[in-house]
Amino acid sequence: MLEKDDVVKQRVVHVPNGGPEIIGPGPIVIIGPNGSGKSRRSRNLTSDVQIEIVSALRNTKISQQLQPMALQQAKQQFHSHRDNARNQPYELASDFDFMLTALIVESTEASLDYLSNARKGVEQELPPMSPLEVIQELWGKFFPGRELVFRDYMPTVINTVAVGDEPATYSAWQMSDGEKAALYLAGRALSAEKSAVLLVDEPETHFHSLLAVQFWDAIESARPDLRLIYVTHDMTFAASRKAAQYLLANPTNGLTPITLSSDSGDLAAVLLGTASLSFYATRVIFCEGDSESLDARLYSAWFKSNKDIVQAVGSCEMVFRSVAALESSSLVSNLTVNGVVDRDFRGDENLASLPAGITALGVHEVETLFSLPDVVEAMAGYLKVDFDKADYESKVIGAYNDGDRQKVSLERWKLRINASLTSVVSSVSTKNDSLDDIVAAIPNIFDPAGWSFSPKDLLQEEKDRIERIFKNGPRHLVDVLQLMPGKHLRALPAAALGILPKRYDDLLIRAVMGADPDLKDLSNKLRDALKPYLPA
Repeated sequence: MLEKDDVVKQRVVHVPNGGPEIIGPGPIVIIGPNGSGKSRRSRNLTSDVQIEIVSALRNTKISQQLQPMALQQAKQQFHSHRDNARNQPYELASDFDFMLTALIVESTEASLDYLSNARKGVEQELPPMSPLEVIQELWGKFFPGRELVFRDYMPTVINTVAVGDEPATYSAWQMSDGEKAALYLAGRALSAEKSAVLLVDEPETHFHSLLAVQFWDAIESARPDLRLIYVTHDMTFAASRKAAQYLLANPTNGLTPITLSSDSGDLAAVLLGTASLSFYATRVIFCEGDSESLDARLYSAWFKSNKDIVQAVGSCEMVFRSVAALESSSLVSNLTVNGVVDRDFRGDENLASLPAGITALGVHEVETLFSLPDVVEAMAGYLKVDFDKADYESKVIGAYNDGDRQKVSLERWKLRINASLTSVVSSVSTKNDSLDDIVAAIPNIFDPAGWSFSPKDLLQEEKDRIERIFKNGPRHLVDVLQLMPGKHLRALPAAALGILPKRYDDLLIRAVMGADPDLKDLSNKLRDALKPYLPA
């Protein structure tokens, strides 16, 4: 470990083929999707010292009993296997046992030296913690209630909070994949040469996303002298690195620097992810939900061109922000940016005021698309199931009770009131009035008698609108599907066809994608049924 007075020398990293020199104390993060060549190209980086490499293909199997050996011998074996892994990147690294042995022997020798000097009465300061001791300390933080000990060359975990049939003590070879990964990576980082450059391929493997961030934060804190290079396709992890410099792996252009604006904040992962995919796309479509949500699955099938990429970013607000941020960013060029959001409770005025590049569905929400009568009819035809469309439409109308209708009226009214009140507030100008004058005028500004709208009338309008579309039932079904939540209808399609909901969703999405020749006719019918409600 570093002594108190050690001077940290930050290494300069050179990007090959006329690329830049990367100078600075922060980590370097190489991003790119699978197949972009980021692992291969990262190995061409150079520095004034040989870059130590932690391969993505790492064997984290630990022997029950490590082989005792002298420190020099253990280090030689470790370095030999480590260097073999560097020169053979597509073979599993097998340096784990020798690394642990070297760490144990080094810690033991330091302890014996200190004890020997103490017995001789030599005045001495407490030596710095050995890498093994630091690993043990970090272990307790990452895995609370589990103590890592090394006795008789047998790595062991003591579970101090064992419950049920959990073992109170277990050998390191019985560790979980995450525990083994943490031990191996901590060992590699903490045993690296002073002021080394350490390249870690897939630093997040076997870790929960939060643990990956916390783990590497702790390693960077414990070894501030290291210049760490991370190679990853996990954009949340990539964005978590402080003061990082980013390189984008591109199959044609190699490694090129990209820069995030200082105010990227929680959009950083979205921007990095889009940049990493942009080398083969001409359009990115941001949507609500996550990668496993109906939104992302259906839109990925709908926008089936290999030049389109769909990015799920969570909330509707994040869709707005992502589109705006990427439009104003210099991260990508020649890339069209769009966003798709649920219609929700928006009225025509609210829809007309959506930000540029944002399209709302033609129905209330994505779940509604799965429940469209024409969609269910097409699915019934493929499955050869009798389907009474008129009866199904009646069930759609009957899925909503008085409470549901009142809630929708109220939610739509709230949106209209918010927009109207925003106009009232925006009408206040400081160009001609002092703040004192505005304060004095506030009672008049917020007097409903002077407003151009009536909150009571707006609520009545929404109530009348909902009552009107339900009065004639299926005749106003299009309006029902626009205004009423689609989640209420989720059980109807699968029940009408006599299949499980998951099978219904999977079959629909697979057919919309159009890749299965056996589903060609169904695909055409579904795309025709969905076309009026989805952007092209």
